[in-house]
Amino acid sequence: MANMRVNRSLSVASLLSLLILVGCNQASLIKFMTPPGTEATASHYVDLLRDNQLDQIQREFDPSVVDDDTADNLATMRNHFPEGAPISQKIVGANVIHGNHPPITTVALEYEFPDDQWAIAKVDWTNANGKTVLLGFHVSNIPDSIEHTNRFTFAGKGLSQYFTFFLAILMVAINVHAFITCLRTPNIKLKWLWLIATLIGVGKFSVNWTTGQTYITPLSICVPAAQASALVYQPWFVSVALPIGAIAFYVMRERKTGHVFH
Repeated sequence: MANMRVNRSLSVASLLSLLILVGCNQASLIKFMTPPGTEATASHYVDLLRDNQLDQIQREFDPSVVDDDTADNLATMRNHFPEGAPISQKIVGANVIHGNHPPITTVALEYEFPDDQWAIAKVDWTNANGKTVLLGFHVSNIPDSIEHTNRFTFAGKGLSQYFTFFLAILMVAINVHAFITCLRTPNIKLKWLWLIATLIGVGKFSVNWTTGQTYITPLSICVPAAQASALVYQPWFVSVALPIGAIAFYVMRERKTGHVFH
């Protein structure tokens, strides 16, 4: 799947209220962020594939990526598309790597066909002397739309998702309580620094909300200590971190006032 330059990030506390709004705008958001003409270029090559114009596609590949299996691979990819016109086509991924000269463009297109059949195609190319040069072409079938598969829902989730979501709510509650307590505590030197510190988390434990796969990033700083983020059309990741700033504030406050929470 292509990487995308569009990112959505928000605290878990505001997650549920924004999910529907953000979800409804994914198509327009990725359209806005996709460089002009790139979707049309990718669509052109997919149309050639669906029309069995495999020789033309092969001629436009960079010679360095063509081998004896290229023709067979293209024919196999063609078979991933059902016969007939698709019901819908939409861009679900776009990325331009500018570190290379010339830049490399990657676009992913999702196709829906009758009888609930889906396919996704990814096309990689660059431009040399005003000519498009293909660098990669990948097609696969998927059981459902990317948007529906990666939607944020509690249905069918496992222990890792529920556990991480519970921890995220807990971390947000600790952040908010520590921040408000700091705000109300008199005679704290450099209070503005302590206010910032109450929101800081260190280390990160994340769960892929779609698959349930977990990740640990020890050297990470999160503000606040719980977050939910997703690239457009891609899985949500719910992350939690140790609220080290809030803990440090509570320790300081206990030493100063003899109370931790009151």
